[in-house]
Amino acid sequence: MDKRGGELQRYESQEAFGGPHRSSHNERRGPPLESAAPLLTEIISKQIVPRLLLAHRFDAPEPAPAREPAVASERDIAELADLAVMLETSEALQRVEALMSSGATYEAGLLDLVGGAARLLGNQWLEDERSFAEVTLGLATLHRVVALMRHVLKPPLASRGLHVLTSAPGEQHTLAIQVLGDLLVQAGWDAEVRPNLAEEELIAKVASEPVAMVGVSISSAAFVEPIAVLVARVRAASLNRDITVMLGGALDLSTHAKEIGAVFCADARSALTWVDRHARITL
Repeated sequence: MDKRGGELQRYESQEAFGGPHRSSHNERRGPPLESAAPLLTEIISKQIVPRLLLAHRFDAPEPAPAREPAVASERDIAELADLAVMLETSEALQRVEALMSSGATYEAGLLDLVGGAARLLGNQWLEDERSFAEVTLGLATLHRVVALMRHVLKPPLASRGLHVLTSAPGEQHTLAIQVLGDLLVQAGWDAEVRPNLAEEELIAKVASEPVAMVGVSISSAAFVEPIAVLVARVRAASLNRDITVMLGGALDLSTHAKEIGAVFCADARSALTWVDRHARITL
């Protein structure tokens, strides 16, 4: 390669990779970079950026609407009640899990679907649409479903306090306190569900441990008057000076509860709300 060819090759190589290139004397030099910076800034801020924002506003896709949470329909509840009576525990569990997979919360799955099926069975018995045996079998299945659902619960890293849930002596309807106990655990509390717990055992429990709330389920008028004695004994023996005794069940005991120093909540949701706002432990 001759000398002239070598110089041409060096020239092309430098141009291709941004190497030094001398402009001819006839070329007009641009302004230095320092003096051009304010002008570039003004152009970017006043012309380019507004155009980009405008383009984004018209070209950006519309945000997807939030999915409505799934709710248990009357058909869902009726089908779950039928499955429960037929002792189809696995299928019943799948129905509850399917509702939750569709966006329903754990609380809604238990209270609206399982609880709804339990209430339907009770109403069907009152209307002579089902036998006592069918209702008993159905409620037993729903109990198993609630127990199997506990795999989704995560124990709280730091417990907010302990609740003891029991029922009046001889009380047969304990599904409600089982469900409430699970929902309390989900909300960060510890919960012991002890159906038909002996009175002396309950007194010993609250005297030895700081229990935030004692919940008692009552569905028979025969236990309304005796509960006043239990409330007084619990409050007198409690290690927690601010212990709450909460009454619940099928009866409206709101007035009676106030008279004996207790709290009445008609359902699990109102119980959860009350506990979240008011339950505390003072030693």
